[in-house]
Amino acid sequence: MPPPFLIPPQVRRILVGGIGAVGNTLLAGPMLALLHERFPEAEIRMAFKSSRGGKLALPHFVRRNRSYVFSLSAGPWHGLRDVLAAACWRPDLIVVPFLTHGRAMQLVAACSPASTLLYHSGGRLRYPGRRQLEVPLSRERHETELYLSLVQPVTGAATIEEPLSGASFAADAADRRLAGDLWAAAGLTGRQAVAFNPFSSAGQAWKRWDTPQWDTFLDGLSAAGFMPVLISSPEEARLLQDWPALLQRRRFHVSLGVSAELISHCRLAVSCDTGFGHLAAACGVPALVLFGPTDERRARPWGRQHQILIRDLPCRPCYGLGGGGQAASCSHRSCMAHAPETVLAAALRMLASPRSSDISLPTTTNDHE
Repeated sequence: MPPPFLIPPQVRRILVGGIGAVGNTLLAGPMLALLHERFPEAEIRMAFKSSRGGKLALPHFVRRNRSYVFSLSAGPWHGLRDVLAAACWRPDLIVVPFLTHGRAMQLVAACSPASTLLYHSGGRLRYPGRRQLEVPLSRERHETELYLSLVQPVTGAATIEEPLSGASFAADAADRRLAGDLWAAAGLTGRQAVAFNPFSSAGQAWKRWDTPQWDTFLDGLSAAGFMPVLISSPEEARLLQDWPALLQRRRFHVSLGVSAELISHCRLAVSCDTGFGHLAAACGVPALVLFGPTDERRARPWGRQHQILIRDLPCRPCYGLGGGGQAASCSHRSCMAHAPETVLAAALRMLASPRSSDISLPTTTNDHE
């Protein structure tokens, strides 16, 4: 049972702060579900570090129009306005994952003296004179596991076990209808469709697999009788100008919610280490993810039905909780030189396994010679 001193008399308002990009938001899904299960009557709001994360259609118990963006990149007034709005909301429980102890969260906490505060150790700021618990932060544990361990003291969860499928996302009715219409118009079937996304977030091009390797892999999938389907955001559509081969592929450039529903129609999702793999995992679809600089122990898709590919090199991983300075300045990117044949073989093995019975743990494949 949770320590009694940690639980406020009433938990009606829960604020989860410091969430970053789309992938981080999706990895936090199981934690949000656990909080909702423990406090079903409470309203959960989130404070994002960027407007990009705030665009995500979150699980049904976290309303998108009740989130905050603590970022001046969204405009000085917008960021300050959201900080003040969250402070005036006066949450009963504040959850601050990782090392995101910014001044914004400190202000919110100061305006909510009766709240309980949970945060990971290692931050510079402290919150004296209140109910609080500092939870150890391990850089070797999975990000979702770290989220869950942070709220474990107040939810009473006995253990943290990784499920077969980490499904925690459901598109809303409008997104489901649009995705269904697009899918029907394209004449696709779930038995043949394989979702893929070759892009990465802005500023992280070093996560990408090279274009010729993608083309060889996609040709191999087609030759094996499957239909590769590109699913991306409208913003990513402009990247096709430098990749004419992709213009000949079946493709959808849609919102995150519609993307999630389209992915859920597919048998497999393939991507590099980006939010796309986490979106597939959150929809319950097996994901095959090509890792490069990132520490896969922390950032692989959550769930035992997924597979990751890494190259066993002494210089990796060089990107983790501490940032990506080394990855951004790397001159050779050998860690992303995955052989197309290796990736195709892994995809075909996964496609040959019924989704419901594939219970193998995430594995790594070493194609380094």
